Amino acid sequence: MDLDGNTHNLHDVLEDGKSVFIDFSKTWCSICWNYHQTHALEDAYQMHGPAGTDEMMVYWIESDDNTNTACVTGSDDCNWSTKGDWRIGTTYPIISPEGSDLEYV
Repeated sequence: MDLDGNTHNLHDVLEDGKSVFIDFSKTWCSICWNYHQTHALEDAYQMHGPAGTDEMMVYWIESDDNTNTACVTGSDDCNWSTKGDWRIGTTYPIISPEGSDLEYV
């Protein structure tokens, strides 16, 4: 489940013949933040995602399950550390383990 409450199933997306890019990042990771700031995945998503050619899907996943959702949003309630609000400039789904049905299978 993403931060907007939408459920995603990777198998369904793949069965639709789409390519999938998964960005496993950590809110406190400088290298992850710097890559995120390039907007490379956002640009690809805009061109080839649902609003473009609909050939691909991108998911951003907070991969440190000790980090709460407030760290993803850059909120003062962050329980660890964050480089900022990861939602800014991101239209693809953002998934945080806290409060979601995320299962690593």
